[in-house]
Amino acid sequence: MMPTFAMEPFAVGKNYPENPHLRSIVRQPMHDHELPIPVGVVSPAYALVQHHELGCLIVESLQRLDLFYDRLRCEVGMTQLGEWMTLRFYMGDDYSLTPPDGHPLDLRIETVNSVDGSGKLILLMSWFRLICERFGCARHADSTRRRPSLTTCSRRPRQV
Repeated sequence: MMPTFAMEPFAVGKNYPENPHLRSIVRQPMHDHELPIPVGVVSPAYALVQHHELGCLIVESLQRLDLFYDRLRCEVGMTQLGEWMTLRFYMGDDYSLTPPDGHPLDLRIETVNSVDGSGKLILLMSWFRLICERFGCARHADSTRRRPSLTTCSRRPRQV
């Protein structure tokens, strides 16, 4: 189950005036014992993209292109409060290739979503090369972007 978020007025309390230039992003309770938790502040023009909506959009797109199948490997990682999500789909052996160096490359679709306004929505397709299974994975790419650590990873992926 993924958390959902709402844009709410930015104010000290319910009976206080609202700041007309800002909105709060608030994680909604997932269980009866939880309360709403503010996770960020954005402008009123901010477009909130829910994590589950983004995942469904990718799955529906893959289905329309006849690229989705029941055993498609995917990974989801989130920060502790869920304000950042990484979602990866590995396209399988039909979309792999082995270059002359003999090390296979696998095609994957990856998206990074930040509901708190601290990062841009990223959607990319990239070739993935597994370097070492013991310490996680590394992407064969030239990238300088940073992400918060994910709760599903014991170590951050290293860039090679």
